[in-house]
Amino acid sequence: MDAQTDNDAHAGPGRFSLRAVLAETIDALSRDARESRVEITAHVPDWVPDALAGDRAGLSRILAGVVGLGITDTPGGVVSLDVATASETGGRVVLRFSVTDTGAGAPDDGRRQGVAALVGAMGGRLSIESAAGVGSTVQFTLPLVLAGAVTKTAATNAGGVGMDERSGTGTGSGSGSGSSTDGKAPGGIRRGPLWGAALAAYGVGAAAYLLYAKIRIKFDASFASACDFGGKLNCDAVQTSPYSEVLGVPVALLAIPTYVMMAYLAVAAARNRDAAPEAAGRSVGALFGLGALTTGYAVYLAWLSAFVIKAFCIF
Repeated sequence: MDAQTDNDAHAGPGRFSLRAVLAETIDALSRDARESRVEITAHVPDWVPDALAGDRAGLSRILAGVVGLGITDTPGGVVSLDVATASETGGRVVLRFSVTDTGAGAPDDGRRQGVAALVGAMGGRLSIESAAGVGSTVQFTLPLVLAGAVTKTAATNAGGVGMDERSGTGTGSGSGSGSSTDGKAPGGIRRGPLWGAALAAYGVGAAAYLLYAKIRIKFDASFASACDFGGKLNCDAVQTSPYSEVLGVPVALLAIPTYVMMAYLAVAAARNRDAAPEAAGRSVGALFGLGALTTGYAVYLAWLSAFVIKAFCIF
């Protein structure tokens, strides 16, 4: 049993590994690709779910049909398969498959009608874009069910088709090779919001300590906090000023839920960046709005510290 088949065998009834299906499809078409001198590449970002449930055979037929026609239309060229998450709600996901070739870009001649019927039968939609001399792109969406965690392993078989956990699939030496992350690696956009969450967590800790210090000073005049350096670097002087409260509520106490909300928005933006980009955008917008308010208030406090309190708190 090859690696792909073994991976699916452990997925359970009705369940399958997306990357295994892709690898098997490319392997099945590798001979045609070699004969036509076509390079096949497949790109699956690592955040696209792998363990799915649904019509595995139907997905295989659709992929074989679309990629196979791309090979036929693209002698000596490249056929690229890209997979992305269109939406994810609850235990369901809609995947977007795009197959692009560098062929002559002839208008659809009806050969894809059978594939379109299969896509429709699975509840999806298919569209075709073609430009003369440039090539064609067949794009279709399919609704599937998330089937829990199936370990994403390197799926390889005798045909030489590999599955890269990070970058997706590539073809063996017979038909060319390719791998990429489609330019949207988590290290770029995802880590931005997560850095925001880390800073917000620091803010919660600092605010909690300042609140503790303020309460201690109120009941113990001899208490000196860790950020009392004397002179102008003196958090205690700031904490005992009337400007350390808003309507009788300590600023440090107000800061704690504010930072918690900022951390929540940052994590939500990171988690939804691909599965639900609109929701991620709303989270980022709210995060920037809240950040702008807190920054504005921080500037106001800095002005008070410089010209009224004449002491600064390093937190």
